[in-house]
Amino acid sequence: MTRRNGRRSRAPTALVTGLTAGALLLAGCASVPSSGPVTRADDLAVQEPEVRYEPPGPVAGSTPLEIVFGFLDAQQAYPASIDTAAQFLAPDAAAAWRPAARTVVYDRVNTRRQVSTVELTTRRVATVSARGDYRTQVDAQPRRDHVFSLVQEEGEWRIENPPNATYVSATTFERYYRPYSLFFLDITREVLVAEPVWLPSGSGLPTLLLRGLLAGPSRALGKAVSTAVPGDADTVSTVTSDDGVVEVRLPASAASLSQRQRDLLSAQLVWTMQQAPGVEGVRVMLGEAPLGGDGASAVQPVGSWQSFDPSDPASRGQLFALRRGRLVAVSEDGAFDFAGRFGESAQGIGAFDINLDLTTIAALSAADGRLLVSELADPAGDTGIATWYVGSDLLEPTWDRYGQLWVVDRDGGSSQVLLVSADGARAIDSGIVSRGRVLSYALSPDGSRFAAVVRGPSSPDARPPERRGGASQDSRREPREVDPTPRVVVGRIVRSEGRGAVRVDQVQPLVATAGTLDRPVDLAWRSATELVVLARVDGSPPEPFTVRIDGSQVIGGLLTGATPVDDPQLVSVESSGDPADPVYVAGRGGSLLSQDDVGRWTPVSPDRLRFPTFPG
Repeated sequence: MTRRNGRRSRAPTALVTGLTAGALLLAGCASVPSSGPVTRADDLAVQEPEVRYEPPGPVAGSTPLEIVFGFLDAQQAYPASIDTAAQFLAPDAAAAWRPAARTVVYDRVNTRRQVSTVELTTRRVATVSARGDYRTQVDAQPRRDHVFSLVQEEGEWRIENPPNATYVSATTFERYYRPYSLFFLDITREVLVAEPVWLPSGSGLPTLLLRGLLAGPSRALGKAVSTAVPGDADTVSTVTSDDGVVEVRLPASAASLSQRQRDLLSAQLVWTMQQAPGVEGVRVMLGEAPLGGDGASAVQPVGSWQSFDPSDPASRGQLFALRRGRLVAVSEDGAFDFAGRFGESAQGIGAFDINLDLTTIAALSAADGRLLVSELADPAGDTGIATWYVGSDLLEPTWDRYGQLWVVDRDGGSSQVLLVSADGARAIDSGIVSRGRVLSYALSPDGSRFAAVVRGPSSPDARPPERRGGASQDSRREPREVDPTPRVVVGRIVRSEGRGAVRVDQVQPLVATAGTLDRPVDLAWRSATELVVLARVDGSPPEPFTVRIDGSQVIGGLLTGATPVDDPQLVSVESSGDPADPVYVAGRGGSLLSQDDVGRWTPVSPDRLRFPTFPG
């Protein structure tokens, strides 16, 4: 079944005792509060805006203060329009004004008049770039923003120096703007990479999405992705027909694209355009000729180009864990024994990961600092368990979508990000990540981003979550002091054309508009643009929160009354990277919970399940 976002819905895989890896393969809200507490999921209603607002133009005899207030009010119009706002400007100023340069979101505004000038003071919540890049900017107090100069035009006051921006209140932004994604290609051009943006809803949305795609990836993503959109496609247009088909017109020069380039271009356009409400298909025109060819008919329906899905392969949706040291496959219905050496007897492993092909397991030794690797389905135990690396204080290993094995080795208050193979380990330059103590990390399902919970140097530390190491690490105290305030950081993974990771850079703290998630404990990727973060808010016990990676949304706080009394402390959260799959949370004592259809968190199994993990 095809979903509107282009991904197919995926039911949890049903497993039985003795299931092998081969059989498993075959089985195969928008809210931007300006201040106050984190938004709760049950308070949100994600709907298309229904309220239209048509603000009035200038009234004869208005004072400079009234003109400035009218100008600001006119920018709250929906459907979005600058026509009324331009009436408050002097003719030359109206012609030169560039309101699309950026959007300033504020939650408080004050003005002060001085003869023919009006000083504007705002408390900003965020700024949004011309193509929709959201940047949190929460001012503690209102600050001087702009000084308007006004002149007389035919006896009426008009603004002669408007700021090149659109100013909208937090209420307007929450009501009329929505989160979307622009889809680019990873460096191998095999999978789509989503970049989050915020755009106003309405009939002009397809054009705004297309313009964002043409502008290319942001600096934060830049070298981690590529695009098939022609470089000379600077004059384009979109038209949406009554039957829901968006027609994208590109220059005739695009007709010289190879068939492979046309397929890549189609994938980017369809995945980006299908987010607009009511869109059923996309027609791409190269001049006057429709784009066609392998996989691309004249009208390409939404849901096309599934092979580029960032959350594939389907094996991501299967959760694994250890029960009494033995490997089990987990669903919302319980835990089931897994065939082969690791399912038949305890192999002395702790935290582990399984590659996306479901052929190889990498695990930390429960007894020492070794990183072990073995074939997963090996009933006879013929291949043996190899030691690929011996570390100091290792976190859980992670396979990426390209088959590379990542691990973080820690030494006191610093960390080293490593790529490990049978031939040895190679350190990855990771900037500020290496200068702090990593408590948890995760790779995005599309392979383009690295997220981590990091604690920096200089104050007392607490022990890391149980899931992130072998059993002997749970009681280990830190050898030196580090910063007590962990934070979530997100960076991009730069790869060579041969898929090998080169470095992690553009690492930035995730600053949320909605408030601060105190002391994050663990994280996982919920989707291509969202993390699920296990964190405390205002000193409360850890709860899972879905956080958009641009910091614009924090949704969660439904974990109430379901944590077992004898296991009150949550230590980890698990998500496959596909929002169609359930989220799991785990307690230090081995409890594992999933959320049901009405939001209640219930135990998956009466048994203690350790080190739960999705493949990759």
